[in-house]
Amino acid sequence: MTMTPDAPVTAAPSRARILLVGSRHLVGETLLAALTTHGFDVALSAGASAAATLDEVRAQRPGVVVLDLDRAGTGFGRDLIRPLIDLGATVFVLIGVADRLEEARCLEAGAAGVASNAESFASLLEKFRRAADGEVVTALGDRIGSQRELDDHRRADRRRRAPFESLTPRERDVLALIVDGRPAAEIARRDRVSLPTIRTQVRSILQKLEVNSQMAAAAMARDAGWSGSDRTPARARGLALR
Repeated sequence: MTMTPDAPVTAAPSRARILLVGSRHLVGETLLAALTTHGFDVALSAGASAAATLDEVRAQRPGVVVLDLDRAGTGFGRDLIRPLIDLGATVFVLIGVADRLEEARCLEAGAAGVASNAESFASLLEKFRRAADGEVVTALGDRIGSQRELDDHRRADRRRRAPFESLTPRERDVLALIVDGRPAAEIARRDRVSLPTIRTQVRSILQKLEVNSQMAAAAMARDAGWSGSDRTPARARGLALR
């Protein structure tokens, strides 16, 4: 997001200290400087992990925490929103790109508002002012619409995943390997079972998913977002699966 206002904005000094959490060093320093210039009382978190950040918030008691989620692998995720709220902070979330579902998930978790890099600095500044002053950032109607969109997405996702619920644990193992591009012969060698056994399991998978080929089954799994990550490795179950 651009840190130079595209229009004059009047922002009253905040009555609540703002703590910037998770922002990359350069982005965080730039945002801190821009907000301070407009009268906000802002600090940049030194927490290098979620636990350290919670300890910092517990000690400093900021009124508003700005949580930057655009840092993959750092631990500053949506699951930090509720603990921050429980510590008494109003949470405002920054996301890298505009994503209505991601915004909805953050609002559902309790965020007062969400902004993306697509927004102007003027818009961001106004949202910060509202959060700092304890005003409504995201209107109730917008929250209801956002939650409805998220619920619709989840229902559609459950419908896409429903056919996979009929698979046995062993069939889930085999399908996951098919999705990985493993041929039947390799699966048989890997799991030390006969090739006819694997072919029987594959036929059962295709019937349950109502597709005609392993390629179609793999495509269906990818489209549904099914990865088989909840399956128990075949070798851990031993002969019981054979």
